[in-house]
Amino acid sequence: MKDNIKTASDIVFKYLKGKNINKLQKMTSFFSGWEEIAGDVSKYGSIKDIKNSTLIVETDHPAKSTLIQAQKRKIIYRINNVYPELEIKDMVILVNHKKVDEIQEYMNDVNVLKYEKKEKNEDFEQLLARLRKLADNQS
Repeated sequence: MKDNIKTASDIVFKYLKGKNINKLQKMTSFFSGWEEIAGDVSKYGSIKDIKNSTLIVETDHPAKSTLIQAQKRKIIYRINNVYPELEIKDMVILVNHKKVDEIQEYMNDVNVLKYEKKEKNEDFEQLLARLRKLADNQS
C-alpha cells in the first residue's frame, strides 16, 4: 500500500518527464522578469498570456495602455533578445473593464461625497447668514 503513495515531486517529475523543462523554466523566468523587460512602464500592466507569438498584457486604465503601447517595439525587441525561443512578434494590450468599472464607481462615490459636503457647507453658510440676520435684528 505504501508503494502506491506518491509525493508531489514524483507526480510533477512524471508529468514533466519528456517535456521541455528548459522552456518551462524560461517561461517562468519571463513572466517573473516583466519589470526588467518592460522597464518603467511595467508598473502599468501585467503579462496575462502568450498566444500565437503574441504577448497579451493587461492594464486597468486606457491611459496606462497608451503608455505601454508607446514602448511596444522596444519591449518586443528586448523579449526577443533575452527569450528568442518565445518568438514574440506582436503585443496586444487589453484594458480590464472590471477594474475600470470599479475605479469609475469609486470616483462616482467620491464625487457624491464632495457634492454632499458642498451642500452641507452651503446649508451651514445659509444658517450662519440667518443667525447673523437675526442677531442684527435683535440689536
